[in-house]
Amino acid sequence: MKRRVLTLDPSKMVSVKQNICDISLGTRLRFSTSNGETPLRIYLQRIDGCPVFPEDTRGVLYYHSNPTLPPIAGEVRFRICDSLEDFDRCSDLHVLKRRWSLSLLRIVHTPNFATLRQMLLDEGLVDTQLMSDVSCLPAKLQDRLLLFHLSQPFVLDLAQCQLEPNLVTRHSSQKVKFPNLFTERRQVQQSPLLLYTGKRKSDFLENAVINQYLGLVKVRFELSNLPQHRRLGPTLVLRFLDFLTQVKPLIPDYDGSVVEPKPGQFLQRRSRLLAQPKVWAYPLNKRTFGPAIENFITATLK
Repeated sequence: MKRRVLTLDPSKMVSVKQNICDISLGTRLRFSTSNGETPLRIYLQRIDGCPVFPEDTRGVLYYHSNPTLPPIAGEVRFRICDSLEDFDRCSDLHVLKRRWSLSLLRIVHTPNFATLRQMLLDEGLVDTQLMSDVSCLPAKLQDRLLLFHLSQPFVLDLAQCQLEPNLVTRHSSQKVKFPNLFTERRQVQQSPLLLYTGKRKSDFLENAVINQYLGLVKVRFELSNLPQHRRLGPTLVLRFLDFLTQVKPLIPDYDGSVVEPKPGQFLQRRSRLLAQPKVWAYPLNKRTFGPAIENFITATLK
């Protein structure tokens, strides 16, 4: 069956008789549109090297605007379903545990998405002012971790040495850095991460910075209300919400300098072996990116 996109509005899918599209194993997808003139072309964003949509991928493209986030956080998603009546009961396409989507930022900054931009405008899903505002944000943001609200959940790879989210408002963006959340320095004969990936640079890495865990997790930042942080002023903490893959230590018999993550708990670390673990804290009044984070919180509360 020919792939056709008649609407991106979930509320109109049934009335316009949007057909179910099969995109199994596709790499370059071509959809005809309601005007019958300019086709819509979509290419899969590679996720960890995966170049194609999975098998048995049938459903519809639609535009999603999260009511808890600002309009600039909108995105096109693919809902997996065999009939439009099942739309609300079904789930979105995920590739390697991550939701597949085209962010509004990517749609605006990608020349080949002119048809997609026009569809969003024609259906009133996005207005011209929002398009204009998004076009003024840096194009490089489209491939980065974007936070539109401090408490927005996001996916974190525990093998990262540094967390670098971009704090985005309608008119500005600011990258902030949180180094070594899940790493520590120690003398090892071989880096566990190098062993895991099958690579080895040397037989002895002295005082190496190494990651302690592997896995994908869902997390969010929070402003701490813990008693031990009151004297510090506004302080960020990091809460684990869910595990998307198995979380496992890289070091056999690991001693827990970085406390094992658990859903529902905060990130905890030990300052030295055998010490009591402490909740990781980022006091905004005392850290480099504190002012930028405070400005972001103020801007998103307006």
